[in-house]
Amino acid sequence: MDGSITVKGANRRDVLFVANSQGARDALRRRQQAEPPPGMRRLTQPVGLAIEERDNKMSVESSFNRRVVLEIEVPMKTNLKLSVVNGGGITVDDVEGELEIDNVNGPIALSNVSGSVVAHAVNGRVTATLAHATPNAPMAFTSLNGDVDVTLPLTIKANVRLRSDQGDVFTDFDVQVTNSSEARQRVERNGRTFRIDINRSIYGTVNGGGADLEMRTFNGNVYVRKGK
Repeated sequence: MDGSITVKGANRRDVLFVANSQGARDALRRRQQAEPPPGMRRLTQPVGLAIEERDNKMSVESSFNRRVVLEIEVPMKTNLKLSVVNGGGITVDDVEGELEIDNVNGPIALSNVSGSVVAHAVNGRVTATLAHATPNAPMAFTSLNGDVDVTLPLTIKANVRLRSDQGDVFTDFDVQVTNSSEARQRVERNGRTFRIDINRSIYGTVNGGGADLEMRTFNGNVYVRKGK
């Protein structure tokens, strides 16, 4: 609910969790509390954390009343589902798998990841660098308020849908833009009214096309970059 998550892939078979309460936030909360009675002192409560493992699947939840900085090391091939509501960002480095990332009030940063990714931020920037992408696996990188900046493998094959409502779309890929009427417009007939809504999305293919790939933001720019 309140904090940040950092996940790093490492050459290990187990999973390491390190959780810390953010001192500045706790200090502010203490100042807002009543002063201790004479001769008494306030004892620091530990970070609340629940970790469960079942059939090689692990779930982790932090307490709702403290900001928690959660640092995790996982085997390099690990599927991840991460979410934060308030307080900080989500960072993932050197992990291969199915990645589902969601942040409400903070950025998302993915570095040297592989596999398939669905990443969404409400108020924050989404950046990602993919070393390899799973063939035929759809992916999406979206934000409501923030740039979407994604670096893809040079040889990726994808059908792309790119859109920024209040910004621009940039790429150094050779995107073959398609203008099919089915993709770009919606026609409604209601009595004597004839209406056509033009979809602002850019549809196209990269390297001949392949899995669906969406990158979208409302307030910000979209950057689609070539990897090395």
